[in-house]
This record gives sequence, structure tokens and C-alpha cells, in this order.
Amino acid sequence: MIAKASKGRGFRGVLSYVLSRDGAEIIATSMAARDARGLAREFGQVRRLRPAVARAVLHTAIALPPGETLSGEQWREVVSAYLDGMGLRDHQHVAVLHHDTEHAHLHLIASRIHPVTGTVASDSHDYQRQEVIMRQLEQRYGLRRVAPAREAPRRAPTRGEIERAVRTGEASIKTRLQQLCDAAARGATTLTQYVERLHSVGVDVILTLQQEDTRLTGIQYILDDVVMKGSDLGKGYAALGIQRRGVTYDKDRDAAAVRSARERAQHRALGALDRGPALAAAAHGRGSGAGGRSVGVGVGAAGGGGRERDRADDGARRGLDGAGGGADARPGGGDAPCSRAPAGGGSGVAAGADGARVGARDRGAWGRRFGGAADRVVALGRAGGAAADRTLIAVQRHLTALGCARYEVGLREQATGRFQERTWTAAQVIDGLAFLRAQNARGHDIYVRPAIDVAHALVLVDDLSREQVERMRADGYDPAALIETSPGNYQAWVKMAAEPLDADLRAAVARELARSYGGDPASTDARHFGRLAGFTNRKPQHARDGAHPYVLIQEWAGRVAMRAAELLSRLRQDLAQRAVAAAERLGIWRPARASQTVGDARDAYLARLAEIRERWPDTDWSRADWMIARDLVRAGYTVEAITDAIVQCSPSLEERKGAHYAAEYAVRTVFKATRSLKTNAPADHDGTAAAPP
Repeated sequence: MIAKASKGRGFRGVLSYVLSRDGAEIIATSMAARDARGLAREFGQVRRLRPAVARAVLHTAIALPPGETLSGEQWREVVSAYLDGMGLRDHQHVAVLHHDTEHAHLHLIASRIHPVTGTVASDSHDYQRQEVIMRQLEQRYGLRRVAPAREAPRRAPTRGEIERAVRTGEASIKTRLQQLCDAAARGATTLTQYVERLHSVGVDVILTLQQEDTRLTGIQYILDDVVMKGSDLGKGYAALGIQRRGVTYDKDRDAAAVRSARERAQHRALGALDRGPALAAAAHGRGSGAGGRSVGVGVGAAGGGGRERDRADDGARRGLDGAGGGADARPGGGDAPCSRAPAGGGSGVAAGADGARVGARDRGAWGRRFGGAADRVVALGRAGGAAADRTLIAVQRHLTALGCARYEVGLREQATGRFQERTWTAAQVIDGLAFLRAQNARGHDIYVRPAIDVAHALVLVDDLSREQVERMRADGYDPAALIETSPGNYQAWVKMAAEPLDADLRAAVARELARSYGGDPASTDARHFGRLAGFTNRKPQHARDGAHPYVLIQEWAGRVAMRAAELLSRLRQDLAQRAVAAAERLGIWRPARASQTVGDARDAYLARLAEIRERWPDTDWSRADWMIARDLVRAGYTVEAITDAIVQCSPSLEERKGAHYAAEYAVRTVFKATRSLKTNAPADHDGTAAAPP
């Protein structure tokens, strides 16, 4: 079973296409209309909730291999499984089955915008999630398994790569690397042989070793300043893949090859910098400060939370200008005095025998705020000892303030817009700093956000001025982490609770804070990336004489905002009211009968609960809530009355869902129940919801 998904701008065109084919059959839908015009109108009503979303349409074609078939009911189960797996369960959708080719295939058109909350479904890792769903469905229905693209030993060229090759007459970097790696692996039995062969043809490698360098767990290839993971080339080029091809790794035997690979990768990173003769010399020698000026690294406190200012480049700039290479703690202070480096310069990078002056004074007053080649040399070529790694300190403070178990780290190449992500723990981010520095030096911006599977209570407010940040603080919304992304421009991570929050609620908080304090409204979804402190901002408009400003962490308290609970209470009520309004708008809600009261709804809930307990003693209580909500909707109770009944009467609700989530859970349950009635969900013989499995 193969699925191919694409995101588009308009519903009418794709609906007209899928419904115009001979034998087109609508087999599942949450919509009232059955023609392209009417369906597009319904989709458009919900789309108006988020007019700024450019690609609100998800069109997925799901095809069976030739010779295999599914029944109509099985196709409907496929649609349901796909929507659940892609986070689109409650979204508008229509599924159309086509029989006009040798193999049956389905077109599923869905809105990425939630019809109640207005949130946009995440498309993070959507292709990987889609492949998982397809493999599960193949197993469920006994279909022939189709190998995912990532499992192929060699990745096929994309359509774009083929077209570029035809147009230019040159193979893509991916194809060239595949050919060179194939040649290097042919007959190679050790990692040393493999690496040396690649070095001889101009390919550098970045190796990832774990368990005290005893295991090779990752490999990346660099050709013409383009970095590609082994898995980007195909499964056979990743660390495990080359080992299965006979290339073995031994820590002692291959130590020299590993050291050579690291040195070549570092040299390439430094060589890519735009530096003058003095800095070029500095990249190759280290000195104590005697016989010429040395580039020192300032030492800053790496302690816990606080509102200190952490200028990632201050220590380096001071060291550049000091004969001893140390950082000077300015008398009277500044906003973040750093402790003085050890006398004599300690760790430094020599500026060359000619004593060329490379310092903040030569760059002007703004030089202290901006990072250029000199800073990258300091960061990448830093010696050990007493000198502090300011990027390391900034990253540690940033991640500690956010306090998540795992993060998604994003790398965006400024020149091409190419974006890649990695999911790492905080420790893995620290271990990957050398790689991130090298990518930053090559023109990549570095971003971070909590991983998609991590529950948290953080929201990001982007594009703030210092005055707007102070207004937030005065109103009780102190940032857990405050990041200065460019001079005078800030991103505030606000922690709203000690316990995790639902994504819809986090998005509502982000929208409210952005609206109230002038943040960027386009950055208010619950999954927005923020810049990672300690690296340079590579946007061209921020550059000065070829140097780019560092992203600085100004505050890292990590505390819950003082007035967070008050705002959450108000927004939960707003979301509940929006759910009622949406239910009315979509025609899945009826007004209460005059004789019915909230007390009646509670009594009806308890009576139905007793029946369910007797009939199905092992029923899941969330399933029971949904079943009872359906019955009460049929009986004409209001959304408010049913919600109250669930909150007051559902067994062990606070223990199951948490005291803060009870009302929010109840509103969602009522909405899902009413929606299931609108879409004619299956019912058992007595007219109630189908029994739990």
C-alpha cells in the first residue's frame, strides 16, 4: 500500500478533479455536501478561521498494489486509521474511491485547520508517520508489503535532481556521493580503508561514536561544502549500512582515521570562514600572549537561573583586545561583567608573529554585539583549560530553562532555505555542539523547540522589543527564557504551568500574548521553532561588514509566569464557548428542551453509567463518557449541561485527566460525540453508541 500526500492552497480544484472521474464514489466524509461546489464552500467556512495559512489542503492518494483489493468497509477503516495517525481525526474530510485504473485507489482530501479551535495540524515528520500507518495497514489486511524509501539500500534520485541533471549535465551531490561511497566500500574491510579512500577523492566524513568511542553509530559525508547524512543517501550508506557491507570499526585500530576525519572536518569549517590574513594565521596556532596579541575567551558564570545578561561574544571580544588574552571585568560594570581570565592569557589563539591587531576597537562600537570570523575561530578552535565556552554556557542555560526531555533542533541553510531537523536530548545537543558550530559557520541558522512527543507548558512569543518584554513582565508574564535574536529583537519562552498543557490551549495562549504585546501573529502555533542561543543569526539584513550578530540568552529563570493560571482559566472558558459556537455552526447541536436542567443531565448521565457498568464491567471510562455524551446530545441537552455532567459525574476524572484538564476534556468529548452523530457513526441495536471492544 502506497500513500502520496501533498499540501495545496485551494479545495475547489482538487475536489472537482477527484469527483469528476468515472465511477468516483464518496465512501467516507464529515461533510454535508456531496458536490465539489458545496464541499468547497464547507471547507472554506472553516478555512476562514485561519486566513493566513497558505496551504490548508491535504490531498493524499492511497493506492493498492495491482491484484489486491479491499472491501468498502475496509477502505473506510483505512481512512479512519490515516486520519487518526496524522492528527486529523476531528478535521473536515472527504474520501473518494476510484476504480478507473488497474488498481483501486483512494483520494482523501482533508482540511489541516481544526473546525473548533482553528489550530493547524502539524506536518512535522508527516512522511515518516504516513509510512508507519501504511505498514500497519498492510499487516492488518494481509497486503503485500511495500518497502519504505528509507529502507532501500540506495535512495533513488528525486524528480528535481533528475531535472537538474538533465538541464545542467551534472549529477547531483547525492548521486556523486553514492558513487564515491560505493567505490570506497568495495573491498574495504576496515573503517580506516573506507575513510582514507573517501579522503583521497575529496570527501570528508563526520563520525558519531558512542560508549567511549567503542561504537560507530553515525556517519555524515561532506562534498563541495554540502553535508549529507548517510541515511540521506540510503540505508546502505549509514553507519549500520556500511558495517553490514563489511566495513568494520575497532577503536584502537581506527583511532588515527577517526582523528584525521575530525581534523579535516574542523579545518574545512574554519576554511569556509571569511577571514583576513591575521585571522587565517590565528586559525593555525595557539599562543600564551607573548610576542603578539592573543585571542582569549572570557569566563562567565554558568550557574542557575537568573536575569543576568549573557553575551556569547563579549569574552572573545575582550580577549581580542587584551595583550594577555583575558577578559576584562569593566569597573562599574556593564550589564554582565564576566570574571577575569587567568593572568597570562590562559587559552588563546595566536594572532600571528606580525602582531596584527584584531580587536573590538577595529570594528567599531557595534563589534561587541556581532560575531564574525574571529568569533568562529575562537569557538571552533578553542583550547581547553580555564577558558569558558560561551556557546556551551548559552545552550546549557537555554535548554535548562525550557526543561524538556527531548528537543527538535532545526538547521536552516540561509542561502537555499533547506531545512533539516534532529531530535536530541539535552545531552545529545551538547555532544553535537561541534557539528552545530560548523553548520552555523557555513551559513545555517540553528533553531530549537520541544520535541513533538514531549508534553510541556511552554509557549513562544516572537518578534518583541525590549519595551514589549517589560510590559509582559509588568503584567505578570515573566519569560522562562528570553532570547535576543538580533540587536533589540527578542523571543520570549513563557512557561504557563508546572504540568503539561494541551497543544490547542498552548496555541491559544500564544495568540493571546502575541495580540496583547505586539508579537508576531504568524508564530503563534503550538509547534513554532525559536532560535537556539549561542549561535549567530545568519539573516543577511542583520549582517554588518560581513559579521553576524550572536543569538544571546538574556534571561533563563525557567519559572512559571505569575499570572499564568488566571490567563489559562479565561482561555479554557473561551475554548469551551468556541466549541459550542462551532457545534451550532456545523449543525451538530440542538437547544435544550425547556424542562431539562443541569441536574437532569447529571441524573441522566448517572443512570446511563449504571447501565454501562452492568453491561460492560471493564469499560474504559473515557469511552463511557463518549457513549453517554452521544445519548444526551440525542436527548437534546445543551453542550454546557453535558459538559457539567461529565465533569461532576465521570468516575475518577481528576485522577484520570488531571484537575486542570477536566473541563477541557469534557468539552472535547462532547464535541466528538456530536460530530460522530453528524457523520453517522456506527450504533448498536438499541440505538446507543457501539459497545467497546
